[in-house]
Amino acid sequence: MKQTIGLYEFRNAFNNSQYKDNFTYDGLELLFDYLETCDENMELDVCEIACDFEESDHDYIAKNYLDDLAYAEYKDLDFDDQANEIRAFLEQNTVIIGETGQSFVFAQF
Repeated sequence: MKQTIGLYEFRNAFNNSQYKDNFTYDGLELLFDYLETCDENMELDVCEIACDFEESDHDYIAKNYLDDLAYAEYKDLDFDDQANEIRAFLEQNTVIIGETGQSFVFAQF
């Protein structure tokens, strides 16, 4: 037996799991909308989703994914240019699910 869930239930599933800190309120909405368009009949597996997707802010992505030279250049940019730099990097390396203003939701790579 399958049950259809909405955004509210999706958020609750994460908030009641060990992955409650992996995504923001807005990040979960972006992820829900994306997953629903990909396969509206998928089964909810919070662990699998948390392993397949990530939400991180610009600085975290820069520190953990850019090489040293790119990171040094990144630090000299203003906020908007930093966001553009990270967006371009993610577009080249993975699928961007969306942006929350301060962070990106993207497929792990």
